[in-house]
Amino acid sequence: MIDIIEEKLGDSSDCNRIKTSEIASFNSSADYSISKFNEQTLTDFKKNTPVFLRMVREENFEIGFTNNLDKLVADLIERNPMIAIIWLNNIYVNYYSDTKVLLALLFTISRIDNNLIRQSLVIIAIAGLAHSDIEIRESSIMCFENWGDISSLNGLKDSIKDPVDWIQEYKEQVILDIEKSLS
Repeated sequence: MIDIIEEKLGDSSDCNRIKTSEIASFNSSADYSISKFNEQTLTDFKKNTPVFLRMVREENFEIGFTNNLDKLVADLIERNPMIAIIWLNNIYVNYYSDTKVLLALLFTISRIDNNLIRQSLVIIAIAGLAHSDIEIRESSIMCFENWGDISSLNGLKDSIKDPVDWIQEYKEQVILDIEKSLS
């Protein structure tokens, strides 16, 4: 195999003539382009935040029914999964004190079935477990319950004890259910 590569490239010593600075320059140029592309994509995604907020106020959030917010988030995830994750995390941080927004966000991400995306959004549900609002804590547990994977189990097990008895009981029941389903 090496002989074939050397034949196509010429003497292997030719490869050694490439300067490290040229490689570093190429890499930083590529990184710059990717970085700029990602920044522009995030800027474009942020234009959807007002639409997201309008949908939060207008949509019905019912188990078993897909709404327009689900479709918006799915579309953005399909366009660029990593930027969509950053955008969703930004919404969580920027609207932390808006219970209605966080509840809609948690409900929406709890229904994402892409494991890789869920793995990246688990931090939102973990953070929600420590929120002062009881509904947000309950919705965070619902995310883990819906996902039912090892990350969910670890997130719930490693979380602090909830001061509200029925929330703590719900969390413990979800832990048992996930353990049972994973064994």
